[in-house]
Amino acid sequence: MAFVIENGYLQRAYDVLQRAGFSSCSLGESCHDSTGNRPRFYPAPTKHLHISEDSSIRLFEKSEVLWNIPNLATAPSDATPKPDVILASDSKRLPGPDQLGRGGRFPSNLHASRIPSAWRMVEACILLLRRDRKTYGSYWMSNLCYMAEYVTSKDVLDENDLEASCKELFTALKTGSKSPYAFL
Repeated sequence: MAFVIENGYLQRAYDVLQRAGFSSCSLGESCHDSTGNRPRFYPAPTKHLHISEDSSIRLFEKSEVLWNIPNLATAPSDATPKPDVILASDSKRLPGPDQLGRGGRFPSNLHASRIPSAWRMVEACILLLRRDRKTYGSYWMSNLCYMAEYVTSKDVLDENDLEASCKELFTALKTGSKSPYAFL
């Protein structure tokens, strides 16, 4: 489980989660979320806590992974046709659990969680793929493949919302007309 925290609030978020009962890491370099030198398949979080030895809560600063989104704290609105951020429980913008494979949208009775809108998430993954091509490129590409396979087929993403260079890469990925790496 990963959370992106506005810059300047990471330590505060970490402290709140620790007070809520999540454990600081005591595994050192053997931890799968360690920033050590062993090979990794996804980026190490800035900070993390543990739910169990094998399960963690990873915290990233916004500037590390979602710099393309102006403000995560912006409250989503039904009046905004192309929002940057939506609620994870938004029944108007996200299909139910039987349609997205990974559980779908959150139930509306849970505490509100903000997530990037589909078009912003695709753009973020493409920007991260460009930045991390030689390190975690396959991780970001797998996220893009998931978006291409599940999200575009469920009317969650309007590809016309994507910035032009991102749209070219995403279209190439979906159609197989050209290698998406040609657009990096």
